[in-house]
Amino acid sequence: MNLQSSSSFTQEPQVQWLFPIHRLAVLTLSLTIICAVSVRAQLRLKTTAPIYIGSESEGSTENLDRRIRDYNIVITFNPTSVTAHYNRARLLHARGNTDAALLDYNKVIELKPRYAPAYNNRALIYLSKGRLDEAIADWNRAIQINWRYADAYTNRGVALTAKGNVDAAFQDQNRAIDLDPKLANAFFNRGVLQLTKGSLAAAVTDFDRAINLNPNFPEAYLNRGTVQFALNRFEEALTNYQKVILLDP
Repeated sequence: MNLQSSSSFTQEPQVQWLFPIHRLAVLTLSLTIICAVSVRAQLRLKTTAPIYIGSESEGSTENLDRRIRDYNIVITFNPTSVTAHYNRARLLHARGNTDAALLDYNKVIELKPRYAPAYNNRALIYLSKGRLDEAIADWNRAIQINWRYADAYTNRGVALTAKGNVDAAFQDQNRAIDLDPKLANAFFNRGVLQLTKGSLAAAVTDFDRAINLNPNFPEAYLNRGTVQFALNRFEEALTNYQKVILLDP
């Protein structure tokens, strides 16, 4: 992570504002936020990683490739296995092969049209390709199927922000938090949106919540530190920047 001016208080620090919802798709925008102090912020939007069915987990590249080969065999003998297509899509997505992953998510939706996670995950790929309207449509569908799907609200908020609809994005982050008060990414996202409204104290509170839920959250420390810098709370800002360096040298 590039921390410009993190060790000096003689310049206004350069900030990376992130919307994690986990670790796959990343969309970069930029804007200037006018608050008590003018802060130049780069909005980098992240989304939640799809989950596996069963006990699968990510690992090394070799493990990912081995699991993909295993699912290739399963699908050869059972081409209508929703679990196999879904998990292979997740693995392909983790390997960066989004086109192949998209085909598998399409197949899952064909086989099981009311499986909300498949819409959520396909939307992540659409988002990564800049196909915002298709991503939003898939998140709408996921929420229609499962109105308590907190990740879908948070992720849809990312796409809405990318389209400039900050008010609707803020509502989605609020809804995600209502549904899942332990969703650190939603607090982080809302904190960034608080900044667009000039609410520095509220932003710090949301970054505090994100860090309490996920103590290994370098982007939240970075953002909290930058807001504290803007509020002339230099010692607290320095502590946060030091934590960022420890977590993401």
